[in-house]
Amino acid sequence: MLGFHKSAYEVFKTVADLTNRKVATKMYVMEQKAKSHKDNFIIKDIRKYRKKKIQPKLELSDFVASKNHKNQFGIVNKGIIIFNKIIKEDTILIQIPSEHIEDYSGKIIHYINWLNDCKTDLIDFYNSEYNEDKANEDWYDTLVIYSTRIIIEESGIIFCSISGGDDFYQDHLLDIEITNDVITSMNYNG
Repeated sequence: MLGFHKSAYEVFKTVADLTNRKVATKMYVMEQKAKSHKDNFIIKDIRKYRKKKIQPKLELSDFVASKNHKNQFGIVNKGIIIFNKIIKEDTILIQIPSEHIEDYSGKIIHYINWLNDCKTDLIDFYNSEYNEDKANEDWYDTLVIYSTRIIIEESGIIFCSISGGDDFYQDHLLDIEITNDVITSMNYNG
């Protein structure tokens, strides 16, 4: 019943009877899962996630070139919003055909604003692909975003790859592929 959440493990280990072999075995499994899963898949308060978030105004100075990869950029000092979720600075990567971000910043900003809230597109695509569970607002509101990669080709086509998680398959990653502003695939990985 506690699942593989770190917080559940922390509570259970304070009351577990480790002299009981079955309990000790369960504790070992819970400990291993708690280390890998942490509290990432814990039940969420949907009301908190449903509140509409406003995308911060992005400027050219917010884009920072990668030190390790040519033509790659990140966004710093801004809480970027993808699917109405604030994502961490280090989880978004932008790759462009040249090192001149000023040539692409307008297009990137426009695209990030579209990703801010494309709820209907995501729900409709999920429901057209998967018949077992039906996505709805609750599903959308509880999505978790782990990484976002935006690639602009020389032709101007934008490819976007988003890795996240949902409440339907909590031990799998949900990989979403988008070309321009059309979702092209959504697959579970794991």
